[in-house]
Amino acid sequence: MRLDYLAAPADRIRLREGLRLAYRIAADEDMHGYVQRVLGADDLSLADDASVDRYVAKQVQTAHHPSGTAAMSADPGSGVVDSTWRVFGTEGLRMADASIIPSSVRASTNLTCMIIGERVARLLAGTARKESVVERV
Repeated sequence: MRLDYLAAPADRIRLREGLRLAYRIAADEDMHGYVQRVLGADDLSLADDASVDRYVAKQVQTAHHPSGTAAMSADPGSGVVDSTWRVFGTEGLRMADASIIPSSVRASTNLTCMIIGERVARLLAGTARKESVVERV
């Protein structure tokens, strides 16, 4: 998944401004006891936009867990997997990650993913048990 954080020029400008503000705050004498150095900024020149852009490009990352990119649905026209995590139109493939969450959750996405994994594991374990019993009979 490409989030393209730096694709829009306006975003790069904002991130430059934000980094320069953070540096001014960190350089304040009241912060001297708390800030020793900025990691990964040895070659950073705050006066040079290109230098700031390179630093930001190395440091930028997501702080959220993307979800819903392959949503669960009863209808193949509005989702990718059914209620038993089977991928529509594909035999033998199930999905069990945040991509199947059809809409944002209020709980921790990590916890939600753990529950999805647990439920799929139980389903698959039950399916495997049924298949092994049938094979023995």
